[in-house]
Parts: sequence; C-alpha cells; structure tokens
Amino acid sequence: MSDLFLPEDVRSSLTPFDGPGHQAAMPAGTMVGEAGPRGMYRLCPAQSSAPGPRIQVLASGGAVHRALEAQGLLASDWGVGADVWSVTSWTGLRHEALDADRARLRGEDRVPYLTAALSGACGPVLAVSDSARRVPDQIGPWIEQDFASLGPDGPGRPDTPASVRGDFPVDAATIVVTALHRLRRLGVVDPETVVNCRVRYGWWG
Repeated sequence: MSDLFLPEDVRSSLTPFDGPGHQAAMPAGTMVGEAGPRGMYRLCPAQSSAPGPRIQVLASGGAVHRALEAQGLLASDWGVGADVWSVTSWTGLRHEALDADRARLRGEDRVPYLTAALSGACGPVLAVSDSARRVPDQIGPWIEQDFASLGPDGPGRPDTPASVRGDFPVDAATIVVTALHRLRRLGVVDPETVVNCRVRYGWWG
C-alpha cells in the first residue's frame, strides 16, 4: 500500500517478507520528535566496552534482526564491537538533513540529526536494508565517518524470502564480512582476518 494515502504522522516503513520476530523495545532516553523517533535510534550498543575495533551498523526492517545476529558474531568471533541502530525512515533522515542544509544557508546554526546522532561514534558506518542499496545510500552525504551500504543488488526487489537470503544476500554473515572489510580498508584489522572470516562462514559473495 502506498503511503501517499496515509497521514504523514502515521506513515511507517514496511518491508514484505520480514518474517516473524519480536521488535526490541526502544531504549530509554531515545530522542523523539512530534511523530515518533527522529528517523533512527541506537537500539543496542556494542556488547563489550573493551578496547578494540568498532563499527556502527544502521539497519531497517527485517535487516535489524540480522544486524543484531551479526553484532554477536562480530563480538564473539572477531573481537569487534558493533553498535546497532534501528532506522525507521531513510528518506526521513535525508529530508531532515536537507532541511538542515537549507537552514545553514539562511545563516542558522543547525546540524542534521543524523550527523549529530553519530557524532563521536567510533568506527565506520555500515547501512543495511532489505531494499535496494540506493535507499540507505541517500543518507551518505551526511555521514562523517567512512560509509558503506548493503542491500539487494539487481534489476529490482527480491520477490521471496529465499531471494533475500540467497541471490540477494543481506544476512548476518554478509554483514560481518562487509564490516571486517571496511575495517581492513581503514587499517584496523589485517587482510588475513577478512579471509579467515570468509572461510569460517563459507562466504564467497
């Protein structure tokens, strides 16, 4: 159903084939706007505060559950701390950032919510979605950290749950491999770690 026929304050992002699962409660202290969360919130901080590589994983829809699974694998298998953020609207984040840009042109001292929320967050940012990568890519210009995205690539959306897991993989292993690859590009982990990760999970793209 198109959200063109819904009042703006009740629109939400729905992804077909998300599958069953319980949505984690919004953490206390989450910044909330007039119509709900301001596009995203930190759902689950890194499982360990010990020094080591860190990454920020932004996810939406069913990808949130796979991001949380990847968070556990990154911590237990590779010693990487991942903060998982739940994105309620990629487009909403972009629109708010564009509004902030226009406000700065008028001389106002305004920082996009997206930029402010991630200010000081350690490590690169990886945006994960079950939608085409161009959906999370739209927030890239306002990310100050190294930025990459994951999403179904191809002529269109996958049309079955199997497609999401197979021909258009956005699963936990793919998130982990991509996270380690981004950290390798930054010199935080060595190339052998990425190779070992691929072998361990039988991941070859």
